[in-house]
Amino acid sequence: MGMPVLDAFELSGRVAVVTGGNRGLGRAFARALGEAGARVAILARDTAQTDEVLRDLRASGWTAARVIGRALALAGVIDPERTIAASEVADLFRREALAPESH
Repeated sequence: MGMPVLDAFELSGRVAVVTGGNRGLGRAFARALGEAGARVAILARDTAQTDEVLRDLRASGWTAARVIGRALALAGVIDPERTIAASEVADLFRREALAPESH
């Protein structure tokens, strides 16, 4: 018999970036990816809503962080000084792995 279906979705050791991950379907995807073992980076504009989702994910024992996208800075939605480029997401999680109490 083959592997159980859910085993095919094992994402331990991987990072998932979820755009719009702070509400609706994006939030559901963030939870599902966390449940599958991924470290979840949420890219969204509403930081208060994102912080709520991060608390929820972390309370479930999953690693999660907020990512402020360059596209939002270029569109004038956020201050470019606070931007984290997508290429830095992996570095963000490496730092968290070294100091998990910092999130």
